[in-house]
Amino acid sequence: MVFDKKAQMMDAGMILVRSDEPFGRMLGMVKTAMTPFGKVWRKTDLEGSVLPDSLPEFDLFLDRSTPWRKRYISAWVADAGEGRYALTFREGNRSTRLRATTFILLIFACVLGAICIPGIGPFRLVFWALAGWIAYRWIVPARNNRKTVEQIMENFKNY
Repeated sequence: MVFDKKAQMMDAGMILVRSDEPFGRMLGMVKTAMTPFGKVWRKTDLEGSVLPDSLPEFDLFLDRSTPWRKRYISAWVADAGEGRYALTFREGNRSTRLRATTFILLIFACVLGAICIPGIGPFRLVFWALAGWIAYRWIVPARNNRKTVEQIMENFKNY
């Protein structure tokens, strides 16, 4: 497997879960909670794979990428003692070449419109503002990866 090495994995949350279940079953429960969101791999399944450089210790890795964005979520299940487990999640996303090319072309079109269209007067500012807004939307990370982690963690709030 080859994943985007440059995707920046960041802390997305941690939750303490009280359970009498053995470690393997808890790991299976986390995998079951992650499965509706994409393809989930165990760490052992990914040996020899190219993974994001910023990926720390993990047990499960979720790939929910699209042609528009690369999106990853990792989970680490740690025994916290006294029948508790610490579930630590990290998320990362990055634009694909398709998304980057589309945004560059849109920004270029706006700048070209602001510079080259004669007789638009004050509407030039609209083109510049639109180019700035498009650049902002390109740079800002997607929020739905964090929302996915929150939904996964919500499954364990009642434990």
